[in-house]
Amino acid sequence: MRLNGCEYLAITKSAVLTGIDSLKICLAYDINGTEITTFPTSAQFLSKAIPVYEEMDGWVEEIEVLSDADGLKSLPDQLQKYLSHLERSTGSKIALVSVNPDRADTIVLQETGL
Repeated sequence: MRLNGCEYLAITKSAVLTGIDSLKICLAYDINGTEITTFPTSAQFLSKAIPVYEEMDGWVEEIEVLSDADGLKSLPDQLQKYLSHLERSTGSKIALVSVNPDRADTIVLQETGL
């Protein structure tokens, strides 16, 4: 992921991933045997790029947000691991996680002042 000074992430629609057996996360691209970690900059390179994936187990549990006080603990373990991976790989903190369209289904983790 390429970021320009992004300190916080807002993760939305996490429930749409429920029921997927394996989540693929693209870590790099292989272009003619050379691995690059940024998105290919030209159509010529992009046409030759083969994604390099890391796979994580998915989850089948229905997601229910109990309260902000519970934080991520109310989410399935595998979703928690996925979110942790996003933080590590981007170097940004997750400010909120939205599960469903209802505002009550949003967990605020960081007050950003925005």
